[in-house]
Amino acid sequence: HNLRSYQARCPVYHTGGPYVTLSSCNLLDSLGGNNDGIINPAEDIEIPFALRNWGDSTAYGIIAVLQKTFIDTFYTLYDTIKYIGTIAPLESVYIGPDGFNALIDSNCPDLHNIDLRIRVSDAGTGMWLSGFNFTVQAPVISYYDYYLPGNLKYIALGDTSEIFVELLNSGSYQAVNVIAVLSSNDSSITIVDSIAHFGTIPSESLSTNQTDPFIIGASPTSSSCHIAELLLRVMSGAYSTNCSFTIYVGQKDYLVWDPDMNHSSGPIIDACLSQQNFFGDYSETFPYRYLNLYKVLFTCLGMNPQNYIIYDTSSVVSEVEQFLNSGGRMYLEGGDVWYLDPSVGGHAFAPFFCISPIWNSLGPCPGVVGATGTFSGGMQFGYGGETASIDRIEATGPGVLIFSNTLNGYGCGVAANNHTVGLSFEFGGLIDAAPPSTRAILIDSIMSYFEVLPTGVADSPESIPPSTVSLTCHPNPLRQTARIRYTIQDTGCTIGDISLAIYDITGRLVKSFDPESCILHRESGIPWDGRDQQGRRLAQGVYFVQLQASATKTTIKTVLLR
Repeated sequence: HNLRSYQARCPVYHTGGPYVTLSSCNLLDSLGGNNDGIINPAEDIEIPFALRNWGDSTAYGIIAVLQKTFIDTFYTLYDTIKYIGTIAPLESVYIGPDGFNALIDSNCPDLHNIDLRIRVSDAGTGMWLSGFNFTVQAPVISYYDYYLPGNLKYIALGDTSEIFVELLNSGSYQAVNVIAVLSSNDSSITIVDSIAHFGTIPSESLSTNQTDPFIIGASPTSSSCHIAELLLRVMSGAYSTNCSFTIYVGQKDYLVWDPDMNHSSGPIIDACLSQQNFFGDYSETFPYRYLNLYKVLFTCLGMNPQNYIIYDTSSVVSEVEQFLNSGGRMYLEGGDVWYLDPSVGGHAFAPFFCISPIWNSLGPCPGVVGATGTFSGGMQFGYGGETASIDRIEATGPGVLIFSNTLNGYGCGVAANNHTVGLSFEFGGLIDAAPPSTRAILIDSIMSYFEVLPTGVADSPESIPPSTVSLTCHPNPLRQTARIRYTIQDTGCTIGDISLAIYDITGRLVKSFDPESCILHRESGIPWDGRDQQGRRLAQGVYFVQLQASATKTTIKTVLLR
């Protein structure tokens, strides 16, 4: 009692006649496979085996038949009958190397179980069944990601580029000598080089065609931000699969990234941009690896104590800095992001925005006023947003102050190099007043400062170099009458090749000018009084002046005030 129990093996023998069953079997892929001892799709498996007579009498006329335990279409059996002859009591007979055969289907899935049985019979009435099984191992390849040179996620209109694809092998077996063929049914995409080699992809691993890229071209007439589907046919020996992915033709205008807990500004910024025909996305999560799909990044970090801090250790930092260094534009707002956050491990974004953090308090903030000579000139807003801990900031280097606190003149907004705009207050807290002091005009002015026109309103084919055409509208904004002037350095351009028109923010034509007037008044300036083709006063807002000369279109933006 309470001691370790006795354990031993006890052989059991059949008495009263023969008893023949499977003793052992092997799985050989040396003749019809790759000879690695692992069963794979499309391999022809040799199955040598041994039978043992466990009985006390000799077994005569032994026949062994290989059978499927149940219906399974992923393999085929052949050479399934073996004549054994006689087996003495407690003796074994090995049948090989010419054993049974099983041909594995090329589409057999990974980790599929093959269940077999051997039926043994003798010359009398004896019949015995023995079962065994084995597992097929295969690669499972799927699309994982793509990128263009520079880690871009889009191809520019009219461009030809290499494209790299990452494939994932999630199967239990390696994929050897992987080849992929790229195709597309989208008319905006041309496949220049459709075949790429990926080498061997081990189990649970990624591989890319870095040394053998595909090459694709994008139509110059495709709509910007077009989503095109690409198809992949992937092959590795007998294994093959189809997968697809989408790629962007041209960039989107903007992304509003809104990790602010209160979401006070993000949805408002997104709505203002969308209303003015900019095309983009709103997201509360960061678009890792896909940031360069956008021309402008709007980031809303909120106000203390419910603000979002981008810490130095965050992978967001490297992606944002790469985005800025590669020509991306960025708007960043937050009450503490400039002065206070870096003191608690937050990343110091101020140098990228030409901002000098002065203090963690702007003082009471009843409103903000724009700076004369900047795109915010003439704007003055009341402020009703969250006011806890608003950083005081000033411009440094090439930066310019664009907003100050109306109460004490302390800086709270800086723009720099037509690439960055940094605010220490929230856009969503601004209170609209008389134009130009509206959030819609401000957001449009920011995009104009970033030199980004709304997608779908302005396209500029480059059949004539841009430097040969100039177009201006002064004053801008206009209240009464503006003068539109242009120059064309193209002696082959005739009166019939020139057209001048004005569109609203939806792309609707509101005013066109007579070609002869365009030629007659282009030196002194073609007058526009803010009226449409029927002489009716147009509503205040943003309009686009478009000059077409031969095959070239040039568009500028103007703001009409009432």
